[in-house]
Amino acid sequence: MYLALAAFLMVRPDKPIGRSFNRGLESKGTLYRFGLLNILIGLAAGMFIELATYFLSVKFKVESASIGMLYFTTSISGALANMAVPKVSRRLGTSGGIIASLMMVLALHLSVAVAPTSPIAAASYIARTSVMNLSMTLLSSLMTRMTVDRERAMVNSFISLVSMASGGLGTALGGTLMAFNIELPGYISTVIYLASTAIFYMIFRKQKLTSNSAET
Repeated sequence: MYLALAAFLMVRPDKPIGRSFNRGLESKGTLYRFGLLNILIGLAAGMFIELATYFLSVKFKVESASIGMLYFTTSISGALANMAVPKVSRRLGTSGGIIASLMMVLALHLSVAVAPTSPIAAASYIARTSVMNLSMTLLSSLMTRMTVDRERAMVNSFISLVSMASGGLGTALGGTLMAFNIELPGYISTVIYLASTAIFYMIFRKQKLTSNSAET
């Protein structure tokens, strides 16, 4: 988080020094929209996924060796999922791919929380993380295309900052909630993911309608 903050502070827009960072920013709408989405996604991930090790060890008594293998498998699966990004984008479009993958994440994320056995929880976790990696790659690609070239460094730094900050907050909240109910953060974070998916759909629909009206 500190590295992202330092990078953000070092970025200077091509505007007079007296203005705040967002005044005169052509990509202000993109920054606010994707900032909100990344805050929600970071909060949900921090609340449950970042605590997956603790969740598995408490609920299923999973040993450290098994957890290490789980993370190894997840890394390989995530890399393979990212290789499918171009194909998904061509078939569904960038926005369509994001919506479809976020809907899949909803089901997989919830299935980790409600899984009756550790193998089911592990399989759901691997699939959920892989699909989420694909979704975030598509989301980053869309944000980059919607951002003015000279403002991309600032927008990316800001998005990274708010994403990591919300993830840290989510982890703190998730740890507190797990003290009461080990599955509760999983349920709450699923609702947050649902909200982020709905918000993205509304933003994309509005953007599409605006583009269509501009053409006519």
